[in-house]
Amino acid sequence: MQTCGEIGVGGVSARTMAGSSDADDPIKRPPAEHGVWRPAKGMARNERVATSMTSSSDKLTAAIETSKTEMARFESAEFRKHWLGLTAESKDFLAQQLRVFGELLGAVTQSLAGWRILDVGCGDGRWLRRMVDYDACPEDVVGIDINDIRLQVGRAKNPLVRLLQTDGYRFPFEDEQFDLVTQFVCFSNIPTINLRKHTANEIARVLKQGGYIFWWDLFGATSPSDRGAPINPADYFHWTMQKIEIGRHPKPSQVLRSFPGCRFIGQFLDYLGYPPTHMAALIGPKR
Repeated sequence: MQTCGEIGVGGVSARTMAGSSDADDPIKRPPAEHGVWRPAKGMARNERVATSMTSSSDKLTAAIETSKTEMARFESAEFRKHWLGLTAESKDFLAQQLRVFGELLGAVTQSLAGWRILDVGCGDGRWLRRMVDYDACPEDVVGIDINDIRLQVGRAKNPLVRLLQTDGYRFPFEDEQFDLVTQFVCFSNIPTINLRKHTANEIARVLKQGGYIFWWDLFGATSPSDRGAPINPADYFHWTMQKIEIGRHPKPSQVLRSFPGCRFIGQFLDYLGYPPTHMAALIGPKR
C-alpha cells in the first residue's frame, strides 16, 4: 500500500503482435501456375488472424456504442430520485451494500488508508465518497465511466476525487496501479458477454498483485440488448472468491440474538425473509 499521492496515469504499453518469420521477409511472387498468383507461405493464415482480430475489435466497439446509448436511461430525474434518493428501496439496498462491504473488506483490512482504489462504472462517484469515509485519501481514488453527463454531476459533488470519461475499451492506466477495484451493478449493464470479459481483463490488468476486487451486482443482465443473461463473478475471475447472496433486507437469522436453538429457528425464518436479488463478492488476492 502507498500513501496519498497521484496514481500513475498514462498510455498503456503498446502490445505488438509477433508475426511469423515469413511475414518479416519481402513477399515475392512465385512463378505463375496456370496464370494464378498464389500468396507466399503463411500469408493467408496471417491475413485470417488479422481479419479475426479486426472483427473482434469491431464487435467490441459496437457493443460499447450500444452501452453508451443504453446508459441514457440513468440520466433521468426519475431514476436518480428512486435509486439515489431517500426512497424505501434505495435506503434498504444502500444499507445492505454498506453492511456487506464492511463484512467482506473488514476481513482483510481495518482501514482503506493508503489504498489506491478504482471504481468502474462510477456514475456520479457516490461510492468513491464512501471510500474516503473509510480513510482512503481523495487523491488515491478514481472513478471511470463512459457517460459524461453523470460524471459532470459527480465532479460537482466530489471536487477532490478524479472522475474520468473513458472510451469503454481501454482503461487509461498503466498495469498494476490499484489495490482495490470495485464495480457496483456495472457488469449487468454491459450489453454483451464479450465486452464483459474484455472489461474483466482490463480490471485484472490494472489491479496490483495482492489486490482485491469488490463485486456488487444482480444475478442477471439488465441491459435491454442482453436482458436476463446470467451474471456471475466466477465466470470472469478465477482467484479466491468469497460470495454472499444479498436481498433487500438482512436474513432473519442475521438479526437474531444468540440463544439455544437459534440456528435451527433462524434457518426456518430465512424461508420467510426477502429473496436474494444481488451477489456480493470479494475476489482476490490477485496472484
